[in-house]
Amino acid sequence: MIKKRNRGHHLFLSMYCVVVLVPFIWLILGSVKSKQEFTINPAGLPKYLAIENFTMAWNNANLPQAMMNSTIVCLSGVFGVILAGSLASFAVVRIRSRVGTPILALMIAGLMIPVNAAVIPLFVLAGDLGLLNTRIGVIIPVIAFNLPFAMLLISAWMQNIPDEIFDSGKVDGASSIQLFISLAVPLSLPIFGAIAIITFVNIWNEFILSLVIFSGPEMRTVPLATSIFRGIYSINRGFICAGVLITIIPVIIFYLLFHKSILSGISEGGIKG
Repeated sequence: MIKKRNRGHHLFLSMYCVVVLVPFIWLILGSVKSKQEFTINPAGLPKYLAIENFTMAWNNANLPQAMMNSTIVCLSGVFGVILAGSLASFAVVRIRSRVGTPILALMIAGLMIPVNAAVIPLFVLAGDLGLLNTRIGVIIPVIAFNLPFAMLLISAWMQNIPDEIFDSGKVDGASSIQLFISLAVPLSLPIFGAIAIITFVNIWNEFILSLVIFSGPEMRTVPLATSIFRGIYSINRGFICAGVLITIIPVIIFYLLFHKSILSGISEGGIKG
């Protein structure tokens, strides 16, 4: 019975890997195909490598500027989400208060609000505050939209930290801020790494807010920059594949930097649970 169950798991994982890897392999092959070859043989191996696709994508879509804008917005958003989420979760979980549970419930309720529903109010508010076509006009909303999920994970993690650890700190005379900095933060680093990856990917792929807030080409993020491929360069699919492949590289690098944290967070969370 166990062997059959393991076979089923292996079959499911194999199918999942195929579903994930096949489009990625097709993207890599397509990025080095010429326009004519992509039309004639879209699924086969390229006869020669059209490396010029990467040069065209890099220059024509102004990807260096777009990737710099996206990196600034993403790193600022990740820092803001982890900072605000950890402080709020510590206050709700460790500082006993009657309003702690309602606040956590209110934040979790924010998960049910779609970004599209808040686009017009955010546009009006950003205009009134003079934040249109500024990075801060996107950073603040993305932090707000990613904060509820981060609080949900961090609060669950901190609830599993033994009370004796914080009680010993209180006996030594540590204040709440000292308990947070010296105990809660070091013990929560694995979950911070997991949240960093999830938040980075979410913000990197954010399109609607960037489209509404940013108006100038110099402020375009990666999704906005790559969106021009569909209009002006929609016929040259090799060019499109090359541009998309370039924009994936920072996400892969960020994952490689924090993947140990997310794996540690999952395993330790499972043990504590």
